[in-house]
Amino acid sequence: MMFSYNGKISEKQLRRMVVLPVFASVIFVLPYLAARLFGASIVPGLLVFFVFAGVYVLYIYGMGEWFERSRKGTGKEGYISVLSEAGIIGKTLSLVQLARLVVRLAFYILLAIAILEDAQVPFMVKTPDEIYSDVLVVLPLLLVGIYGANVQVEKQGRIQEVLFWLLFVPFLVMMLFGLKEVDYSVFVPKVDKSFGSLLLYGYMLLVFVLPVENYLYLRPALRQHKERNTSYLAVILSVVLAILITLFIIGIYGLRGAADNPLTIIDIMRYIQLPFGVLERFDVLMIWFFMIGCFVLICGTLYFAKHIFCSICKNASSVWVLFGLLALALLIVVYVRDYNNALLTFICYGAMMDVPFSIVLPLLGIGINRFYEADSEEE
Repeated sequence: MMFSYNGKISEKQLRRMVVLPVFASVIFVLPYLAARLFGASIVPGLLVFFVFAGVYVLYIYGMGEWFERSRKGTGKEGYISVLSEAGIIGKTLSLVQLARLVVRLAFYILLAIAILEDAQVPFMVKTPDEIYSDVLVVLPLLLVGIYGANVQVEKQGRIQEVLFWLLFVPFLVMMLFGLKEVDYSVFVPKVDKSFGSLLLYGYMLLVFVLPVENYLYLRPALRQHKERNTSYLAVILSVVLAILITLFIIGIYGLRGAADNPLTIIDIMRYIQLPFGVLERFDVLMIWFFMIGCFVLICGTLYFAKHIFCSICKNASSVWVLFGLLALALLIVVYVRDYNNALLTFICYGAMMDVPFSIVLPLLGIGINRFYEADSEEE
């Protein structure tokens, strides 16, 4: 056989399955939010965000390694297995994880709808009251996401390998041909906000680095692992790339223009011209690469939500689980309707609940794991 199906992935596949969603999650919102939150202090503000992101990535990778070491010889397969097999408390924590992913999935669906609306795709309507027709337009992407999520982890890894360069290369091309349009004064550090404000806004942006949690779910599937794990560096470098692209975009679009447009990342493509007049509207081509990013976020979130649900309900049918999770997310989409409001709500919810949960839940998992180990030893 050309491929083996043993529930294992290579370190390169794992790296890409974490890097891709983190990059896609950050790059779609960072230019707008950074300009709006930091203003003229964008350079020190993004530096604060980078420090938060670096520390958070190291924390998640450290938790992943701890669960991997603790499961050896127990038959448990990492973080989710530890929680789901730790009685009612563990299952409750797993349900919290599941709810967080459903909320995130709803936001990613609204993001995909907003991108298609801004790109003036036919049949998309830019009014919240017409959200039902917009959902129907984006439905093929959601069904493909279900298909991609209903596969084994090996196929997930191969999908991410194929999509990796399709997502990164266009952004690099965009930077290359947009260099002449950049006002480089934006790279000069300026401070007109208090340090406390920079800390608060930098922390709020950490919400979009949360897909790095995928590492907790994927670590048990790693086929071989080097003694020194440096794959976290790839995630940190993807954040650095997103920050650099953000500065280039703001250097072209201007702080005020970027702060007034929630989808700056799309509209900036209209200012970039490819040589020889290859495409007069570069955004027409880029929209399909943006949708690849949305597919990565939607498919990956569905996949890990299904993984958690099936760890709680062992006999659940994965296909129906996926449709049920998607239905829940669509209910949230229909209720919220507007992307701009969803973005504000999501970042506030994330700062107050999602990020703290992502830090506390692994620690609770460690405590539960040790409690059950001590209890089993006494028996």
